[in-house]
Amino acid sequence: MSKPKFPMVVKRVHTAVKIYRTPTNGCDSYTVVHYVGEKRQRKTFADLDLAVTEAEVTANKLSTGELDVLTLTSQDRLASVRAVEALKPTGVHLEMAALQFAEAVKVMDGGSILESARFYAKQNPHRFPRKLLPEVVEELFAAKQTDGMSAVYLKDLRGRLGRFAQAFKITIAMVTTAEIEDVLRSLGLSGRSPNNYRRAIATLF
Repeated sequence: MSKPKFPMVVKRVHTAVKIYRTPTNGCDSYTVVHYVGEKRQRKTFADLDLAVTEAEVTANKLSTGELDVLTLTSQDRLASVRAVEALKPTGVHLEMAALQFAEAVKVMDGGSILESARFYAKQNPHRFPRKLLPEVVEELFAAKQTDGMSAVYLKDLRGRLGRFAQAFKITIAMVTTAEIEDVLRSLGLSGRSPNNYRRAIATLF
């Protein structure tokens, strides 16, 4: 398994965005660097996947002249990066996903889209993979290992999703939002832990 070489460079046309490995206090850290005119811009991430997504989004926007997105607040920008990362497996762009979501909310008249999807999956089980949730967890972990993710990241992912998978012995398509929240409450989490678990679960789904 080959390890990523740093600095990593994401190129789009005549634009290049670099990712540097910048460990801090013994923990993995990655800094995305680009220029707007002569001004150097930096953004640091604890997760390489998020750093790569940030670099790709930034390079795309810079190459097409869409500089306005670079003025987002750090919180909004991180949310955008995570949204793009979550959408990668679907092949749907963020803008299209937002439009479809907005339209679906209108059709549902405020109802839960995810719960509607779960209901559809239960009514049409032949259209969905029949893999158990623990199986999918193992597949995700293997994929992240192949991608060369750090030992710290893999340990954290294994710990969180391992505990989550123990609660479900059903196919992943059958898991509901309410059940996920019940499991999180049963773990007795506090502080940032619930959100950290939710991010790991979002990566899984």
